[in-house]
Amino acid sequence: QTLRMTVGTLSKDITVNSANNTLKGIRDAINSAAIGAKASIVNYGFTVDATNKTLLFNDGADRTATLTEGTYTAEELSAEVKRAMEAANGSVDTYSVAYSSSAFKFTLSNNTGNTNAVDLLVEHASTTAEGLLGFSATNLAPVAVGGSVTGDSAVGGNRLVLTAEKTGTNNRISIKVDEDNNGLYEEATAETDTTALSRLGFNPSYDSTGAITGGTYNMTQSQGAVDALVVLDGLTATRNSNTISDLISGVTLNLKKVDTTTAYSLSVSRNDESVIASIKDFVGKYNAAVSMARGLSSADKNGKSLLAGDNVTRGVVIDLKNINVKTYGTYTPASLGLSHNKQGILVLNESVLKGFLKNDFSNVVSSLDGMAKDAEKLLTQYTSVNIPSRTDGLKKSNNALVEKSAALNSRLLKQEEALVKRFTAMENTLGSLKSSSDFLGQQLGNLNFYKKR
Repeated sequence: QTLRMTVGTLSKDITVNSANNTLKGIRDAINSAAIGAKASIVNYGFTVDATNKTLLFNDGADRTATLTEGTYTAEELSAEVKRAMEAANGSVDTYSVAYSSSAFKFTLSNNTGNTNAVDLLVEHASTTAEGLLGFSATNLAPVAVGGSVTGDSAVGGNRLVLTAEKTGTNNRISIKVDEDNNGLYEEATAETDTTALSRLGFNPSYDSTGAITGGTYNMTQSQGAVDALVVLDGLTATRNSNTISDLISGVTLNLKKVDTTTAYSLSVSRNDESVIASIKDFVGKYNAAVSMARGLSSADKNGKSLLAGDNVTRGVVIDLKNINVKTYGTYTPASLGLSHNKQGILVLNESVLKGFLKNDFSNVVSSLDGMAKDAEKLLTQYTSVNIPSRTDGLKKSNNALVEKSAALNSRLLKQEEALVKRFTAMENTLGSLKSSSDFLGQQLGNLNFYKKR
């Protein structure tokens, strides 16, 4: 079987078989299709009314648990069933009721410590809550103390919800069904009724407000896809979003509610404070960058500096400072109130800038924008080219020093080895000389001995 899902102009066929023929399976298949709509499963709850509020059970005596009418979540209905059963038996025994959000089934447990087995009389004519709780109207075996019983049917207010990722009439969702897999969709009755896969059929026609007027609509439309409509100076414009930014230059309209009877006046005023705030932010970041560069190249208390004499570090400070005196369009930043004090810190004279904004807003903003673009270009040059190049140079220099150090160490080791050999030879020579000296002394002594005799 196949679902042909369309969102706007994009259509995809989604195969439904035994592997995914569940709400979760169809949800996952739609999301995997990446068609511009998100599928989710929402639990809308359980409704208890006069037709499904009684549950007969026997714990040694026949008892009737009566549920309070109302709308419940699964957790709330579990608590209500527990309350009603324990109220019916006078709290002699207690029960636990739980709902599985994966299997969509209720489980009733006869708690350990109870006295009696409990028999749910779902087959009894007076029980009306069996369908609500997912039990077939058949005789169940009594639940022993410590045991449990689970409904045999999935129940719950679970609904498949489809939401287009974009708004407007061009992103409406439609689903056509081919149940007999013959390649034809929405064949009369069989593929447009509310049974089997056709329950997901949704291919309606609409009026101008997005309300359904005909066609197949077995699913319920909770929010119609319509375009936003606004009348501006007598001209009607439609957009697929309530946020409209292309009707008035530099202005974004956020439409909050439908109102066809009230005419609104829109006034647009210049926001000088936002310009000043932006310049203040620039000044703060400028000074932080310059301070860091100077700190890296300045000597510490021991007279040492990490980047003393480094051209790149010194260059970025000089180039940033020069931006302030360049002319961008009509003005230099310095003439607009940006200047360096005696310590080289960039400061803003707000009153000067406000005066220029008041009298020549457009040209002032244009000049400041030119300064910002120049600064961005300059810093991009440093971060993308100058600093990486300097870093590579330092790495090469460091590698060269490492190689020289290794070569020097090698030479020293060889020199040491040669000296050791020489001193060893000298030691051996001296030892031999000493032996010769001892022998010679001995011989001379013998001569003296014979001479005396």
